[in-house]
Amino acid sequence: MTRPTILCDSASPPEEHAREAEARLQALRKAVALGQADIDAGRYVTFKSTKEIRAYFKNLLRLTTSTV
Repeated sequence: MTRPTILCDSASPPEEHAREAEARLQALRKAVALGQADIDAGRYVTFKSTKEIRAYFKNLLRLTTSTV
């Protein structure tokens, strides 16, 4: 934690911390559920090597940054 975060955290009531923690936990649970749904539906890619992973992301970057 940075000093400003610590100072800000110490000024907030415990109830606010609990609400924020619960909100973060709920967001994490939602993200996990979405990821699991994708896996269950077969929406994932498997790789056999680091080279394949790099090539995949290099191509993805090329596709997303190319101009039309």
